[in-house]
Amino acid sequence: MPLESPIKEPAEFVKPLSEIDRALCKQITVSCYANEDYVEGRRAFVEKRKSVFKGR
Repeated sequence: MPLESPIKEPAEFVKPLSEIDRALCKQITVSCYANEDYVEGRRAFVEKRKSVFKGR
């Protein structure tokens, strides 16, 4: 099952600084760090165990 991405414009992060939609970039970044799989990966690393990703 493919994950739905909040990125509507994939090139947003490579635009010239004057053209970047900073609110969109912040939303994308926050959604990555709030992702359950990201949290699981970090927790598994700290606990020195294999991560169990759920696609969320």
